[in-house]
Amino acid sequence: MIREGYSIQITGNVMNKTYTVDEMADTIVSYSNKVLADSLFFKDLAGGVISVADLRYIFMQYEYWRNIFHEWFGLCILKSGDASHPYVSHTVQALAHHVMVEMKENHTLMYQRFIEQLGHSTEPREPESHATRKYKSHFLNVFGTSDTNFVESVAALSARELFASIRNTYVKKALKAYYGIDKSPWWDIHEHLELEHFQDTFTPLKQELEGKKRYVTLMRFMTNEIDAHVQYWDELYQEAQMISCTSQQQKMAS
Repeated sequence: MIREGYSIQITGNVMNKTYTVDEMADTIVSYSNKVLADSLFFKDLAGGVISVADLRYIFMQYEYWRNIFHEWFGLCILKSGDASHPYVSHTVQALAHHVMVEMKENHTLMYQRFIEQLGHSTEPREPESHATRKYKSHFLNVFGTSDTNFVESVAALSARELFASIRNTYVKKALKAYYGIDKSPWWDIHEHLELEHFQDTFTPLKQELEGKKRYVTLMRFMTNEIDAHVQYWDELYQEAQMISCTSQQQKMAS
């Protein structure tokens, strides 16, 4: 279903195609590579041109969001409804398992250790930024209404998980090549764990989707979720650059 190396090429318009369930996963891989290539943050990260100070700001802001990420899984479970349907039961189990692993293995501490690898700063930690506050509420704003359903919310969340596994490969390569971080347990684990999460949550939906023409609608939710995630990183990058610029101006003026 997912080809090794994430080298699948996208053809045509994502929204003007009839998909099988497996083709949806392949298309999300291709779409993920495309938006990573178009992202200013990820392009500059891959080129090693982002300062360590800016990286620290970006990844510390990201920590604010990831510390509440379990709420997004909880929202999907809240929308699940009648669990007597096998696909609902299996999907809810997968969602709950993700949260359990996150908490039991203390991935929060792993991420904090990664932040420490970027070095220490004498500056106080920045509070949650506008971009972070906006992204934290994003999933609830989209899927916290009766206009969307369980399958749509899970498909969107699953797409973000698949994207994250590809994103993490990009980040790991850049950290090793330009920032002296050869190994980081959080990134090492999540490069593969996010892919497992996608497979665990999306696979049960096949029982509900096969034979139904809902693919185009679901693809829209899935690609929109990836777009929102990448936009968050780009907005964090813009914030970091503005803070750095202001700091430089203040130093020159003093």
